[in-house]
Amino acid sequence: MSVTPYFPPIADQMLALTSVARLAELADLPAFDAATLDLARAILDQSGVFCAEQLVPLNRVGDRVGARMQDGRVTLPSGFREAHRAWIDGGWGTLAADPEYGGQGLPFVLSVALLEQVASADMAFSLVSMLTSGAIEAIRTHGAYDLKRTFLPRLVSGEWTGTMSLTEPQAGSDVGAITNLRTISSIWSSLACPVRRREPRASAYSWCRKIWLERTGASAAATMWSA
Repeated sequence: MSVTPYFPPIADQMLALTSVARLAELADLPAFDAATLDLARAILDQSGVFCAEQLVPLNRVGDRVGARMQDGRVTLPSGFREAHRAWIDGGWGTLAADPEYGGQGLPFVLSVALLEQVASADMAFSLVSMLTSGAIEAIRTHGAYDLKRTFLPRLVSGEWTGTMSLTEPQAGSDVGAITNLRTISSIWSSLACPVRRREPRASAYSWCRKIWLERTGASAAATMWSA
């Protein structure tokens, strides 16, 4: 059975980047002087090829086969490992990340355009990049120096991925209904928190009952939602 082709809306994306995001004005800033319209178009052209050739074919096998757990180990359908390797080798997760940690330092709007293509091509695969970018931003903004040095290069490169710990028995997407509590004196309290765990070098306690951790099996960094 043939796969429905994917045609990335590059013309529409370029219109949004020029008219709404005003990419040309961002390129006038010293931090983004490399972010020309020509570069943006080249990035979207190539990311569109990646999505059409690498990700779209995964939709069918992902739905028909799905993830399997056997002997305590989770395996993904054929093709997902290779697609993730192609994602890493292409540097797609590095677009908007800080160059200090292996990123390209381009405007975040370019990363948003890329992620739109990825989500349109294969929503399941897009969760990896989406949650990883959130983990990167959380650690970059709030993390201590040694935490940034340990996690950010690996998250930016794609060697490690991010997850989100939100869902509780009484709270799904309703963030206001979560009851997990923590006392905060270190960013370590936001990472992979099992019940009543005290992380080394941190004076922070967390009381957790999380029942759904998105992408946890492939992840090294977790952003935990607390009341």
